[in-house]
Amino acid sequence: MRIAFDVYGSGLGNNGGSRTIVKSANALTDLGHEVFVFSHCDNFFTWTPLKGEHISLPDEAQAFSFPKVDAVIATASPTSFHAYELSKRQKALSAYWIRGIEFWSKPLEYLAKTYRIPWNVLMVNSGWQKKYVDEFKPPTGVQIQYPGLEIDLFVPGCRRPFVEVPVIGGIYSIPRKRHKNFDEWVMILGNLSVMSDRKIKSALLTHEYLDDLARYCADEQCVSPNEKEKRDFYRGIDIWLATTNLDGLHLPPMEAALCGAALVGNGVWTSGMSDHAVHGETALLYSGVQNAVECVRYLMGNPEYTANLAENHRRLLVEKMGTRESQMGRMVKRFEDAG
Repeated sequence: MRIAFDVYGSGLGNNGGSRTIVKSANALTDLGHEVFVFSHCDNFFTWTPLKGEHISLPDEAQAFSFPKVDAVIATASPTSFHAYELSKRQKALSAYWIRGIEFWSKPLEYLAKTYRIPWNVLMVNSGWQKKYVDEFKPPTGVQIQYPGLEIDLFVPGCRRPFVEVPVIGGIYSIPRKRHKNFDEWVMILGNLSVMSDRKIKSALLTHEYLDDLARYCADEQCVSPNEKEKRDFYRGIDIWLATTNLDGLHLPPMEAALCGAALVGNGVWTSGMSDHAVHGETALLYSGVQNAVECVRYLMGNPEYTANLAENHRRLLVEKMGTRESQMGRMVKRFEDAG
């Protein structure tokens, strides 16, 4: 099948959303499909090489002159109207894969229009987003399409014994996604290993350090750690503290859990963890800074419980999320069923 990811109007850059597009395109290519990325500009994503073909047509007069494909996938709200019109002109299948509810960039009225386009296939990448988009009564319904994980890469390996002072890991990124009081529990808990969006750092965190890290995260020239660097980082973590408030499907907690870390996650419904983080079964979920600290300290003091919680989580992720190749195979099957 000839499949195009439409990023016309948004483009590819060094961010998690573009990484999902590129890795999904690569998985489809590995499955034997011919994959394209249609854009209005150059490919600015440098973290992972794209196996498919990136085609840019910056001239608006040529906006619909892309090669003929069998399916066009809109990848964000700015790409949705272009992708749908292109699919109609090419008589191709139209699809929209929502990987984040873009409250931060578009008004609700605009987002609602994109959900109500009569797509052949409308997909989201997490359960909470399905519930949200369902409220707009899209004409073709909503299906959950997970992106999959690098299950063969992110494995526990030879983990060291649970030490007296366990290592707590986390990610600090752009403020709109992270808890505004992130630094409060950092100051309470003390020494944490922190992965930013661009680089792995470890330090005794202070307010000044967090300010520097925030500025570093904003630097688009920074290079993301490669997959093996991330895996080695995760393997040194005993407890992963996930502080996101808003994510479609939050990737770092799942990668850390695959490597054996126990999860303490934000219990808000938009955190991007509700598809796999079940309180007391696969994770501990907190409400508020003090409760987060209590959850972390409980796991620190109960190593056997923590190990069981982490193993339950890892097994669930393997069974439910699957590999990128298996999930992209499911996506193609959805396209075939939609005809």
